[in-house]
Amino acid sequence: MDSLVLALSVPTVFVAGRFPLDQKGFSNQYIHRHSHALHIHDCSGRWRCAGTEYQLKPGTITLSPNHSETSYDLDAPGRHWCSHFSVEPVTGDQVRLPILIRAGPAATYARERMARIAALHDRARSGNRPEAVAAGAALLELLVWMHGLGDRPRHGDRGGAATERAAVLVRHHPERAWTTAELARRTGVSTAWLALGFRDRFAMTVARYVLVQRIERARVLLATSALPVAQIGRLVGFADPQHFNKRFRAIIGQAPSGSRGRIDHPG
Repeated sequence: MDSLVLALSVPTVFVAGRFPLDQKGFSNQYIHRHSHALHIHDCSGRWRCAGTEYQLKPGTITLSPNHSETSYDLDAPGRHWCSHFSVEPVTGDQVRLPILIRAGPAATYARERMARIAALHDRARSGNRPEAVAAGAALLELLVWMHGLGDRPRHGDRGGAATERAAVLVRHHPERAWTTAELARRTGVSTAWLALGFRDRFAMTVARYVLVQRIERARVLLATSALPVAQIGRLVGFADPQHFNKRFRAIIGQAPSGSRGRIDHPG
């Protein structure tokens, strides 16, 4: 089995979050009887699904169909973004999804979506029906992105290398007011080429990538420090606390104060 066909409808989300993963030697067998399992891995090793073995590395996305047996042999303990979900039986429009995608740097977009799904799902567990529907809609957006990931045209190696060099600059210094023109100048390609490279590689514009990296850095600081929220906003490039709060809420689904110590689920 190398793909899964699903109905093009809003899924029902049962589990969403970032969890520890520590399995060796394929010792634990997982079978999800009533849901599919979507994972974005931040670890390396091997993954076995329905008898076929695949190599894992950070940025690999896996989709375990319901009733399929899966197990892991990891090089070291790690973590993964996880969402268990179900959809209606296949009728009408549908999408075909690979059960494994080596997304690499493009996994940035998938992690952003999973963080939003997790935030919405957390609020939906208190019985908030609109938040539950919103979590499913956000997951559907991610599944459609996965469907089209392999169909996007690829640019040459030169463009791909330049895109990754530009992304590294942003990840190391997200607080800077990066522009496409500045990044293109630093990496030796045209502005148009770099813009296309970011859309191809990360499924987002340069400006969106910068924003996502700022919010991701802020999430880490919120989880690991006692710095005031306004100061964290300034450290990642937001001079206006209200603007920081608005952007953070739009991407993560909750205010910065709600993310204190919650970058991961404990287990």
